[in-house]
Amino acid sequence: MKIQNFLTIVTASIECVFFAGIIYGWPSLEFVLLKEGYFSYLCNGTSKNSTLYTNVGNKTLSCPASNSKLNLVFTIGTSAMMILLPVGGYIFDRFGTWVYRTGATLMLTLGVAVMAIATPETADLLFVGVTFIGIGGLNLLVSNIKVAALCPSFRASFVTLYNGSYDSGAIMFFIFKTLHDSGLYKLKDILIVYCFCTLYCWVITYTLRPKKWFSETEVQPKYGVFQWGSKCGKEKDDSKETDRILGQDNEDNTTELPNSDVENELDNRSLKECICTNMFLTTQIFMSSLNLIVVYFLGSYETWLKSFVKPNEVSTLTSTLGVLLLLGIVVAPLNGLTTDLVKKLCLKIGYNRYKSTWLGLFAATAISTLFAVLFTLCLALHQVYPAFFLFILMRSFLYASNTAVIAIAFPFRHFGTLLGISMMISGITALGQFGIFFLAVKYDPDFTTINYIMIGVAALTVVHPLDVLSQVFKVP
Repeated sequence: MKIQNFLTIVTASIECVFFAGIIYGWPSLEFVLLKEGYFSYLCNGTSKNSTLYTNVGNKTLSCPASNSKLNLVFTIGTSAMMILLPVGGYIFDRFGTWVYRTGATLMLTLGVAVMAIATPETADLLFVGVTFIGIGGLNLLVSNIKVAALCPSFRASFVTLYNGSYDSGAIMFFIFKTLHDSGLYKLKDILIVYCFCTLYCWVITYTLRPKKWFSETEVQPKYGVFQWGSKCGKEKDDSKETDRILGQDNEDNTTELPNSDVENELDNRSLKECICTNMFLTTQIFMSSLNLIVVYFLGSYETWLKSFVKPNEVSTLTSTLGVLLLLGIVVAPLNGLTTDLVKKLCLKIGYNRYKSTWLGLFAATAISTLFAVLFTLCLALHQVYPAFFLFILMRSFLYASNTAVIAIAFPFRHFGTLLGISMMISGITALGQFGIFFLAVKYDPDFTTINYIMIGVAALTVVHPLDVLSQVFKVP
């Protein structure tokens, strides 16, 4: 069973890197799509002397109209995957892992297949393909987060590890771009091979995942291949919610909460009570605002670069970003380590377990806001490489912080639904990105004004770290 647990943990990270998070490699894919002339019919064969136009001979491959159309593809894809996540969360909580992952993997496989059959003449199929890939990938991430139950002492670190692996998934579209730039492979051929590679997700679903959920009470739970042929009855989870809410480590078991009434109150909260808390409200302000900045940057990346760099530098900078995004798997665990280390430091100082956990979360969320402000400032000043590094840091800390807060601050039995609702609201907010992009192309082509506005949006998210810090003072 220890070998199976090890394989489960490793394969979950591999799946997040190579399958779940590929949609966030959009800048690399967009470059290839524009190069192959997707939506070029919108340019009406015009050829203008502008950095926003890409011309090959007498043919115009891209223009503001085609850039806007691809931006819309990405906006709909990323927003839909978040808006529909509550449906996936309900299926996960109601029917278990096998049913949930079967649906998610099917969406991913179909999405890649649809993109493989799409051509510049049938470019509208990209809307379907990218949306399916996004929905399938995000739901695979959520299913993998529950793998952290195998290591309860390091739950926060594993949650952020999988979020970081999801961030690094952008490397796949960079690999696609590299293969395409070599001139040896067409995008269609690459996607067909990748479609067959999704068989990996199908295999680990039924061999290294439980039919229902991971047990948090059994020392050596049996799941995956050990459940073949068994009834798919609902498993009981008898573990105490207190351990989950407080992010309790094994070595901290001797420390008791100073107020058992608060412990019971947190343990018995309904889903509605969780949603109506100030903590969930500020979490949404934090997540929705910073996610909007992330989607805005990725969606407008190509156009933003073309507004101030030479056309021949765009490919190089896009490849650089694609490589750097792989660092997400290294950066995101730093979020969990920050939370865990601050917590342990506070325990040594003399704080109880409850306050130490909240102080750890405060450190992680405050750093996320700081990175966001610095990132948007670099965008406004056209500092490309500092913006790349800060984007990786901000994005990794953002999603890891949001997931960790929901997993620790609320009863874990509501995790799937609460994370789904959080993502849904963020997805609805992200739809505004296309409107921002449209206005920027028309009235602010160098994106200066929009970027300064984004600095203010990032700064407003400080309300969430402050709310997290206030929890420390609510229990003596």
